[in-house]
Amino acid sequence: MGELRGLDKMISEFDKLVQAIADKIIRMEKSRNKLSKILRQGRKELSLEVIPDKMLYQDIIEREFIHEVRPADLHGMQIVGIDGSIISKSLHGVDLMLTRAVAVLFKMQKEKPVVQYFPNVAPNPKLVFNLDIFSGLEIDILNSLARIEEEIQLAIEMAPRNPDVILLDGSIIPLILDKPPSSSALNQKYVDIIGKYEELFEKCLEHDVLLAGVIKDTRSTRFMHILGKVLPVLISKIPELQGVREIDYRPIIHQTLDATFLFRFLEPGERSFTFKYSESASKHAILKDFTKRDWSEMIFSFYLKPVQFDLPTKVEFLAPLNPIKYAKRIASVILPISNQHAEYGVPSVLIEADARARLFENDLDYVYDSLSHAVSTSGFSTLLMKLRRDKRPFRSKK
Repeated sequence: MGELRGLDKMISEFDKLVQAIADKIIRMEKSRNKLSKILRQGRKELSLEVIPDKMLYQDIIEREFIHEVRPADLHGMQIVGIDGSIISKSLHGVDLMLTRAVAVLFKMQKEKPVVQYFPNVAPNPKLVFNLDIFSGLEIDILNSLARIEEEIQLAIEMAPRNPDVILLDGSIIPLILDKPPSSSALNQKYVDIIGKYEELFEKCLEHDVLLAGVIKDTRSTRFMHILGKVLPVLISKIPELQGVREIDYRPIIHQTLDATFLFRFLEPGERSFTFKYSESASKHAILKDFTKRDWSEMIFSFYLKPVQFDLPTKVEFLAPLNPIKYAKRIASVILPISNQHAEYGVPSVLIEADARARLFENDLDYVYDSLSHAVSTSGFSTLLMKLRRDKRPFRSKK
């Protein structure tokens, strides 16, 4: 009986915690809905033109918050989507990684596209190994850099084929989490990959190829940061926004992701204004590592909402001149290949690339078994011993 009472108490505490989390989410969502509703009422009036101090929005390229996207006529266009996959296994003395990247080329026709795959429809994965002593953080970075290297090299090879657009799955530059510590032996690999990105940018400019990265699950707050700076002035200038004064909007802005807010604010087929990738390129941890040219003045972003029941995607793109023109062209291509399902607004060419690049754990199990067998012919090696967390001999198999 005592055990049952203890279990009941534990379940009761769990239920209380779940309800507390649910209540907090409900309060946050109500606050966001209230702010979004007021801002939506003033959608047509929202413009940065009413703000006298241009320093408040110097990194925003367009003055209106919302732009309708007109789908391009895709007939005859060639669109490339590139995605990669990586799986890894850390042993006591060696780290094993399998990577695979696939480029999918859609040659758009009236009925359905003609599809080509590079290097082929099911390329063999590349085996990467590490015998250096790296920290757990460095291993994570190594995994990411290995995948990025495959994807960017493939994009470099695709640019001379003169597609109209190359779409990367993810950001157009490495993420801050991809940068190793200054003392790490991985630094040279990181520098080499920065050089690959610069080569890709040069190739796309040389061959007049539109280059964009589509970030499906962004946690960025860049748009909300911009909104927080300009909203106090907009409230004072636009009568439809006076209701914002009645709510404590600043904590709402600070606790809201861009995609979460824009899901409420944008309608399907609309995009946000275009803005610079970073408001301070010289201080940005990644952009300052690009040295061949000042690429920071050519990298921009916007948010696109292709469908009703999915979050907007963040689109980053390269624009050597007239970023507004490039934003319109890229959005007009991405929209009609992303609105095929009301709950999944991702470009179909990237969906196909993801499916072809995907790897599975048993792929790496085969590598491990083969390597273990090859080493065992000369004796036993501690390097190939599995980590204890992967063994657990006393864990029930039921």
